[in-house]
Amino acid sequence: MSTECWGAGGGGGGTNNFTGGVAGAGGGGEYAAELSNTCTPGNSYTVTIGAVGGAGTTGSSPTNGGTGGNSSFSGTGATTVTAHGGVGGGAGNGVVGTSSAGGSGSTNTTHFNGGAGGTAASGFNQAPGGGGSGGTASAGNTGGASSAGGGGATAVTGGGPGGTGATGSANASTISTGPGGGGGGGDSTGSLAASGFQGRVRVIWSMGSGVAMTGSTGTGSTYTWTCPTGVSSVSWTISGTASFNGNTTSGSQAVTAGTAYTYTIAAGGSLTITWANTESGPFTPTLPALKTTLAGTVGHVGAFNEVLPAPKTTLTGTVGHVGSFGQTLPVVTVSLQGTVSSANVGASLDMMSLLHRLLLEEVGVLD
Repeated sequence: MSTECWGAGGGGGGTNNFTGGVAGAGGGGEYAAELSNTCTPGNSYTVTIGAVGGAGTTGSSPTNGGTGGNSSFSGTGATTVTAHGGVGGGAGNGVVGTSSAGGSGSTNTTHFNGGAGGTAASGFNQAPGGGGSGGTASAGNTGGASSAGGGGATAVTGGGPGGTGATGSANASTISTGPGGGGGGGDSTGSLAASGFQGRVRVIWSMGSGVAMTGSTGTGSTYTWTCPTGVSSVSWTISGTASFNGNTTSGSQAVTAGTAYTYTIAAGGSLTITWANTESGPFTPTLPALKTTLAGTVGHVGAFNEVLPAPKTTLTGTVGHVGSFGQTLPVVTVSLQGTVSSANVGASLDMMSLLHRLLLEEVGVLD
């Protein structure tokens, strides 16, 4: 992980309203860092952000500006990082207040001092400006002197600006952005000094989502990166002279977990590899495709233990016993010959009665 700290800025000094009593401005906070620090999962780490150096009071007994607080990061297994606050500006008690130094004293691998407060001078109705904080690549700038308008220091890369000193018509400006700029001093007319800006701590770490590599020595070295489990594709960003898996420009590609990929970085170059963690949730197994055609003979199915024959739609052969009859009834054929006329209607009726009787005897109704 990367751990960076900026100390808080010192406050500007107050004055007693006497001619020549111009106060000094506060110095900017220091920058300190361990860009390749270590940590252990489960451990607790302490972060302290430096408090602002307060403005000195104006009155019969003016006070110096407060010194900015130190910012730090510490904990088991990690290298402690400490950035010191800027010193508060001296009071203008009828005399010119002393200039204030920026924060300094870090022993960390990377550190840059804060800028000093601007120089106060008598004969000017203008207090000096505060110093800027140390940046990520250089020391902070010094605040503007009384003779030069008392402007606040311009911020360097990664640092914060200082505040403008007071004038006969306005108090010292409040610093609107940080980190760690020093406050402007108060002037001889009673315009008020300003506080410094608070410190800052920045911690950057990776949790399986990416890794950055930066070359620092030589004409180019070759390294390997092994793809973690669950990662199937990566993207990389190249700055300067570097390459990933033979590619010398930024891009992306599919990768295989457990496979080592080669990258190179020349002096001053950098390569950042990022990926998405594709492992998530309970996995659901894929079901095999359903079969739509069954081949072969179906044996036992469900509670059946034999295959039922297909139903017959056509009956052939002789039907024997049907219903409650005990035998097959013969077909009775009756032929009537002759002509029935009005002359023999009675005979015809007698013949019909005879046929009726014969049929009833045949089916067993009459004995």
